[in-house]
Amino acid sequence: DRARREAILRMKAEADALGADIVFNMKFETVSLDNVYAHQQGGAVGTVEVLAYGTAGKMQR
Repeated sequence: DRARREAILRMKAEADALGADIVFNMKFETVSLDNVYAHQQGGAVGTVEVLAYGTAGKMQR
């Protein structure tokens, strides 16, 4: 959940830098990055990669 929130914040910041004031049609892909060695040692690894896609736009006023 934290990774998804971070991806949204970064996407909003990128849209803002482009002069957009809205991001819509957001899509997400989540990939779990397991560390085989850590699993062999009995440790839990909580590493994920979140790819966020969206369309930046400007609202008409």
